[in-house]
Amino acid sequence: MARRIIEVLVTLIGYFMGGMIGLGTLIFALVTGYIMDYTFKLLGFDPKAVQHKTII
Repeated sequence: MARRIIEVLVTLIGYFMGGMIGLGTLIFALVTGYIMDYTFKLLGFDPKAVQHKTII
């Protein structure tokens, strides 16, 4: 969900800054999050279970 929100916000910010939005941009912004969710489920990857390591 967070990725979808970020992609749409970045697309809107780019548009309001004078950028062009085409069909491919809209598809990418709206569908990428769903593709990531599906891929994680397909591969059995749980991003919440990742153990992060610190540098220190």
